[in-house]
Amino acid sequence: MNWGETTLHLVRPCEITEEARDRAVHAQTVLNNAKIYDTFDEVREKMDYCAAFTARVSASDRSHLRIPVSLPEFSPRIAETEGDVALVFGREDFGLSNEDVEKCDVAVYIPTSEMYRSMNLSHAVSVALYEFKRQSFPSPTTKLASNYEKEILYRTVEHLTQALGYQPHRQTIINLMFRKFVGKSVMTRWEYHRIMGLFTGPLKRMGKWPPPGMPEQDPAEAELPDEPSPEWDMRTNPPKRGDSSSRDA
Repeated sequence: MNWGETTLHLVRPCEITEEARDRAVHAQTVLNNAKIYDTFDEVREKMDYCAAFTARVSASDRSHLRIPVSLPEFSPRIAETEGDVALVFGREDFGLSNEDVEKCDVAVYIPTSEMYRSMNLSHAVSVALYEFKRQSFPSPTTKLASNYEKEILYRTVEHLTQALGYQPHRQTIINLMFRKFVGKSVMTRWEYHRIMGLFTGPLKRMGKWPPPGMPEQDPAEAELPDEPSPEWDMRTNPPKRGDSSSRDA
């Protein structure tokens, strides 16, 4: 409430007890209006961009999954954009699983002492929201690429790595690295269309366009609908690991 954010999404939460309401004090409306989900995938589908907050930071630049950006570095980028953005936090005792982090666009960490990196969940949320509020941008200036558009881009890159004959294990690494690269860049819709053109050109010359399950229309040449078409819908056509049209998450 202090930072003006009132939308709360909960995935398989524990019971909201009277003690929780006592601690919420003036934020009763946030609890009353909280949206409950069975899986994180349901939340992911609704968001243009998801930032996974984690205290587990990889010391190796080869660990693509948990190479995070710092909150002070990340917040100015996202504050300048327009779209549905979720700050994703895990359980108080365990945090986010690797699977959940992989489904997010970027991993973010809050700089803390090396003596004890982990923060209480409520403190971490408060620090993150404060940092975004501190940016004080009057209004968004750039529209984010939607989750649907990014999934088309990811499937296109996955199809390209297969068409180029990369070994399956290298395809997995490249696709994951590309996902995290895009996530850290906070891709806009304009950038999405330009980059799609970069990948669709070679695929067309190779006679490999479109990727399996993809619309015939070249996404780089026309605006995409806000909602997926029935022929290519992540909800009815879920990705499968190892398929050329799959995602890595």
